[in-house]
Amino acid sequence: MADCEVSVFRALSGALVCKCPIGPETTMMDLRRQIESLACIPAHTQRLLVDGRAVLQRSALVADVLSGRAPEIQLVCLSYSRQEKQAAGLIEVLWKRSRREPEPQVPGVAAADQGDPVWAEAAGGAPSAPASPCRKGRAR
Repeated sequence: MADCEVSVFRALSGALVCKCPIGPETTMMDLRRQIESLACIPAHTQRLLVDGRAVLQRSALVADVLSGRAPEIQLVCLSYSRQEKQAAGLIEVLWKRSRREPEPQVPGVAAADQGDPVWAEAAGGAPSAPASPCRKGRAR
């Protein structure tokens, strides 16, 4: 699909929202950003449909999604409550934490006491002094 224009309609009412110019390398996320700038609908609330099916892959090329079809996309707007946004934020934090490498554990010391300098000294290590953000990077 060469450079062309995609018409974006409301899925339920059929009202035209905007017309977005797309090129061969335009992704679905790029299209969402265009809709956001043209129609003031936040990208995170947009669900884009092609032939009644949601296109969830943000990196999918619009040209590939619309190949053999009319250059029309339906838009459904989802609004999120504050609780849903908070839950999504917590899920993201937990997911990022689960991807980190675990810190080395000292045998015989409870995990809650691992950062305590007294336990570190008792386990045979040197007590760790808390790092001061003011002295970071200074050599004396």
